[in-house]
Amino acid sequence: MRRSIDKLRRNIVHAPLASAALVCVLCGNALEARQLPQPQNEGTDTTGSITDRDNTRVGGTVYDASGNPLPEVEIWVANDASPSQRMRTRTRKTGSYLARGLGQLYTERDVYGVVLRLSFELQGHVGVETKVAVEKNALAVLHPILYREGEAMPDGDRLHASLVGVITVSNGKPVREATVRVKSPEDPASSWEAVTGKDGRYELLLWNSPMALELEVTGPGQQVLRREVAFDPPQRRDVVEPATLDLVLGGS
Repeated sequence: MRRSIDKLRRNIVHAPLASAALVCVLCGNALEARQLPQPQNEGTDTTGSITDRDNTRVGGTVYDASGNPLPEVEIWVANDASPSQRMRTRTRKTGSYLARGLGQLYTERDVYGVVLRLSFELQGHVGVETKVAVEKNALAVLHPILYREGEAMPDGDRLHASLVGVITVSNGKPVREATVRVKSPEDPASSWEAVTGKDGRYELLLWNSPMALELEVTGPGQQVLRREVAFDPPQRRDVVEPATLDLVLGGS
């Protein structure tokens, strides 16, 4: 299955994702946006729909230029191989969205997964069009950024990124209530902090962040782990760059 979806992904052009240094592993599959063809119908409203046979999903949060969640954003989802049929949903009051039941968009060629075209639209804002490859019955995460018309994007040495991961000890047990801090050695105003949950997971939204950062993890027993994190320059500034960094507290 993995080989088949990888072959599917190689047929489209990937935009480089943010890549943190050291043990950072990329997550998500945001792709280079292209001009979408005009669909041949009006689309199908699938808000809240669920199918028993399929659990292919794409979800996330839509943000504005300041990092605030945007409600009431209209989202269109289409199969890149057959864009005439579309599904529609909207972001909630929290700016989050989840398009599900996407098996309705599969063609006979989509055995192991599908390449989706997504369009995010809100009046007075510049729309975002992008692609994402999703394995069958899997979840793809995508966080677009809608700028107001005429609003400036970040300059070349800053980015918007999502850094997620799990903190464990050497035996694999997750570390609960560990504090994860990220800061810039050059810009004291650029700092972010999160506390791990019972599963050891943390998530940081690094808004307008420098490319080079310092990360510090402090465990409940005051164990401290420090790492340097470096991101590649993003090629898209209207999509939050995703990266994963799992760390072992007390490890080398």
